[in-house]
Amino acid sequence: MGNRRLTSSRLEFDRFVEDMAPRLIQTSYLMTRNLPQAEDLAQEALLRAAKQWTRVHKMDFPQAYVRRILINLVLRDLSRQSTSCRRRLNTDPLSPP
Repeated sequence: MGNRRLTSSRLEFDRFVEDMAPRLIQTSYLMTRNLPQAEDLAQEALLRAAKQWTRVHKMDFPQAYVRRILINLVLRDLSRQSTSCRRRLNTDPLSPP
């Protein structure tokens, strides 16, 4: 019985991924304008959802929850890129003060 429940949960998650992945990639791409990065971020969001799937699939709006994970990941990456760029600008000896 436990194995059947696990299989059912896995199938449910697989269907969720099929439905959500294209939308997550699209959302991420609109924010990053970088397709490989958008795909990686969507995959990371789905991986995080998979780790908590027993809780996530019981939510009223699991799609919104996973989209929020994605948006947080995109914002984190953009912040890191911005910080990295500022660091490079500040440490480049050839750049004017």
